[in-house]
Amino acid sequence: GCASGAPEEVTPSEEAPTTITVDATSVSSEKETETSAIESSSVSESFGNLTVESEGDIINVNGGQDGDLQLGVGIEEDAEGEVSSTADYSVATSLDAAEVEAFMADLGNWVLNADIDSIVEHASFPFHYLGQEINDAETLREVLSSEDSVIYQESFREAVASDMNDGYSATSYGIFMGDGELWVSESFDENFESQGLAVTTINGV
Repeated sequence: GCASGAPEEVTPSEEAPTTITVDATSVSSEKETETSAIESSSVSESFGNLTVESEGDIINVNGGQDGDLQLGVGIEEDAEGEVSSTADYSVATSLDAAEVEAFMADLGNWVLNADIDSIVEHASFPFHYLGQEINDAETLREVLSSEDSVIYQESFREAVASDMNDGYSATSYGIFMGDGELWVSESFDENFESQGLAVTTINGV
């Protein structure tokens, strides 16, 4: 009869699939744990193929072209409540950083050049201007074109120029310059298809 436990009867070709399967299962299990760890206490919201899950100040965006989990910016506040950020804007948008920064630079230049038409063209509604809610492009154009508009205030323009050099920050509410002088967010149509970035708020300084 056969000698029990003889190693020569168990060939490497028989062991290899088992080893690979165990490793793959282990890796898969770890990934499932990572992505589902916050399910019990998370807030989940879906936009088409984009799922945003949040727990505290950490926002996870699940979607994008590769379908992988993208960790958003961890928004941290110091004792004075100052917000710190990185160049990762995924906490606010699925668009890449280069596209975000190009739009923010354009917005800054529209303000510096008092290009009201471009600002209105790229605005989403309801729009917030100095705490006032504006619901249509015509009213926004009138407000921004008025003599007392912040667009023509030197202090506001200087702040925006400085903000453009300092970089931009992001929260789950959107992407902003400096201390929040200008805010933008990703816009979606009724089918939750991205329409790119839009200007949402202009605050004073």
